[in-house]
Amino acid sequence: AWVVKEQGGVKMKFKRMLIGFGILCLIAALVLTVYNLIGAADAGKKATAVVEKLEEDISKKETQIEVSKEAPTIVIDGVRYLGYLKIPRLDLSLPIAADYTFEQLYKSPALYSGAVDDGDAVIAAHNYVTHFGKLRRLEVGDELLFVNASGKRYLYTVGWEENILPSDREQMISRDGWDLTLFTCNYDKSVRFTVRCILK
Repeated sequence: AWVVKEQGGVKMKFKRMLIGFGILCLIAALVLTVYNLIGAADAGKKATAVVEKLEEDISKKETQIEVSKEAPTIVIDGVRYLGYLKIPRLDLSLPIAADYTFEQLYKSPALYSGAVDDGDAVIAAHNYVTHFGKLRRLEVGDELLFVNASGKRYLYTVGWEENILPSDREQMISRDGWDLTLFTCNYDKSVRFTVRCILK
């Protein structure tokens, strides 16, 4: 009887440990979710402020535009921006940084490779809901508008969506007839959700 009682006590302790571990996991998940939501909101505010400044600067004739061999840019807070991207279906207007760095992605999408004028631009962004987190809601036929630093407008149509492995950079930057590519990671970073677009 003593052995049975001891085994029952061990089982109860194990169950309590499991319950405690489960509660800790739930708390950790909640903290991570809140952290991500705060980060997304902050990134969204920063991106909106930059787009407003870009729109204002582009509309002014006296705007100082940096012209490089690649594309015209406008510098805001030390960051070179190519212009901004409007995605009506997602109710998004986002600045596009000219230089891709992981740190920059916390503030805005950035050009990953190629060039808009060459028709092979690839743009990356974090999966914040205020950046490319809602990219999966796009449908074939949806329109996107990119306005460059000089005010030139490029209207695109979504033509294809796919998942690409993070290791497959060649597939990501391969043109294959697409004029613009947008991508973001999923939450566990196992794939990059990719949207291919055609210039209208």
